Amino acid sequence: MIFSEKIKIRQNDTFKDIVFLITIILLSRILFLFSIGFYSDDWTFLEMYYFNDQNIWQNYRPIYLLCWQFFYSVFGFSPDGYHLLNTFLFFLDAILIYLILKKLKLHRIIYLSIPLIFILLPNYSTIHFWPSVFPNHFCLVLFLCSFLFDLKALESDFPKLLIWKLISVIAIVVNVLTYELFLPFFYLSLILTTYYFKQLKINNVDLTGDKKINVKKLIYLLLTNFLSLKIALVYKLFFTVTSVRMLGSETSLSDHFKWLIVNVFRLDYSEYDYGFNIKQSLLTNFYEYGLMLPDKLLQVYNYYPDKGIFFLSLVITFIVFGYVYRVVKKYDFKIFNLKTVSKITIAGVIIFFWGYSIFLTNYSIAFTPTGIGNRVSIGAAIGVAITWVGLIIGICILIKNDKFRNIFFSFSVTALCVSGFIIINTISSFWIKASDSENEVLKEIKNSMPVLPDSTILMLDGVCSYIGPAIVFESSWDLAGALRIAYSNKNLKADIITPTLGITVDGFITSMYGEDYFYPYNILIYNYYQKRVYRINNIKEALDYFESVDSNYNGICPEGYEAHGIKIFW
Repeated sequence: MIFSEKIKIRQNDTFKDIVFLITIILLSRILFLFSIGFYSDDWTFLEMYYFNDQNIWQNYRPIYLLCWQFFYSVFGFSPDGYHLLNTFLFFLDAILIYLILKKLKLHRIIYLSIPLIFILLPNYSTIHFWPSVFPNHFCLVLFLCSFLFDLKALESDFPKLLIWKLISVIAIVVNVLTYELFLPFFYLSLILTTYYFKQLKINNVDLTGDKKINVKKLIYLLLTNFLSLKIALVYKLFFTVTSVRMLGSETSLSDHFKWLIVNVFRLDYSEYDYGFNIKQSLLTNFYEYGLMLPDKLLQVYNYYPDKGIFFLSLVITFIVFGYVYRVVKKYDFKIFNLKTVSKITIAGVIIFFWGYSIFLTNYSIAFTPTGIGNRVSIGAAIGVAITWVGLIIGICILIKNDKFRNIFFSFSVTALCVSGFIIINTISSFWIKASDSENEVLKEIKNSMPVLPDSTILMLDGVCSYIGPAIVFESSWDLAGALRIAYSNKNLKADIITPTLGITVDGFITSMYGEDYFYPYNILIYNYYQKRVYRINNIKEALDYFESVDSNYNGICPEGYEAHGIKIFW
C-alpha cells in the first residue's frame, strides 16, 4: 500500500496542508467552544481535586487521574480551558495521522483526505463536548505518537533510534495507564511496523552504516514495544484496584467469553443493548452516518435550524472543496487501480473493527449515533475515514473524464466533512442547553437553601436528566459532586428523582448503569418545577408527595436512556 508520486511533494505543501487542517478544526468548533461546560463524571473529578481527596496510584487508571489533576490545577472551574486543550488534541490528531500516512508513502490525496474526514466525523461526537473523555482522546494522540516514532526509529541510526524509541515507550506506558481503549492498537502497530520494514527493504531505501535497515533493528523495536505493554499491564492488573464494572460480568470466565462471542454475531441486538455487535456497529457507523446522512441533514433543517451553523457550513464548503480540488487536479488517478482501492478499503474495515476489539473482553460499549456511548468509537472512526476514502477513490477510477473525476472526489470529501460539521454543531446545541440548565438548577438550589446541614440527603425533582443526548444531572455522582463543591461540604448526598425511582419502607432506591443506590428517610426533595423544598421522613410522606406531584410533568421530559440520552434523529 505504498505508492510513489509523479509530482514531488514540496515541504511547503506539507505546511499548507497542516495549516488547512488546523483551520478547518478551528472553524468546526468555534460556534460551541466557549459555550459548553461540565457534565456527569466531570463533577466527580472536580469534587475530588477540590477536596484533594484521591489516591492516584492505586487506581487502575492512574494517568487518567493525573490528567484531571493537571486540568484542575491549570483551569480550575473554568470549562473553557478544558475545551481549548481538547481542541489542541484535535490538532495533534490531524497532524499525526497526516504525517504517519505520508511516511507510509501514500498518495497526497489519501493522506490529506483521511485526517480531514476523520476530524469531522460525527461518529464519536461526545469527544468534542465532554471533559471526562478528554483523557481517552489523549490516548489516541499517544498511540499515534508512539507509532510515528517507531517508524522514524526504524530509519534512524542508534543514537537517534534510542531517542525515538524512548519517546515511543513512554507513550505506550502512559497510554496503558490512562485508558484501555487503544491497547489493541499497539499490537496492530507491531504488524504495521513489520509491514513498513518489508516495504523499506523492497524499495531498497538508500541507507548505510547504522541507518541500514536490518532484522535486528526490527526485532529490537517490536520486542521493546511488547515488553513495555506487558510491564504496564502487569502493574495495572496486580498493583491497582480494578473496577468490577470494567470486567462487565460476574459469571465464570468461560461463560463470560462465550456470551461475549454470541453477542458479537446476534442479529436481534437492539439499539439499547450493551456489548460489541457486528451488525449494530455497521448500522451506527455506516448506515446512520452513511446512507442516512441526507436524511439526518433534512431533519436538522426541519427541526433544528440554526443560521450560524448554516452560514459557517457554507464557508467550510468553499474552503474544503477549493483546497481539495486544487490538490486533486495536480494528480493522475491512473496510479490507482482496483487492487489498490481494495487494499485501502479493506485496511479501513480492519482498523474499524480493530477499534472495537477491546470490547471482546467486556460489555462496556453502547452503540449510539449521538449519546455519550459513542465516545469509544474514536479509534474505529479512523477506519471509517479510511473506508470512505477507499470507496470514493474506487468510484473515481471508473470515471473517465479527468475534470469530472476531480470534481466528484472533491465534492464527496467536502460532502462528508460539511455533513459532519452540521451534525456535530447541531448536537453541540443540546450540550450548550444542558450546561445552562445545570447552572440554573444549582443557582436555584443555592437560593432556596443557602445552607445545608452536614450529611444532608437531597433529591432533585422536576428536572429532565437529559436534553437530547447531553446530560443535565442523571445520577448520584454528578449532582452530589456539583452540590458538594457549591456548599464546600463533601458529606452531602444527592440524586435525581426519575420515573424509575424505588420507594421502600426504609427509603428511596435509584438505579444507574446496573447499580442501585439507597437513601434512608430524612430526605430533602427540592422540586425545581415548583421551587419548593419538601422533607420526607417516612414512606407515608413519600407516597403523599408523589401523589401530589407528577415527577415527569405530563411528559415534558422525553424518555431517555443511559449512554444514549434522548434521541434527536429518527
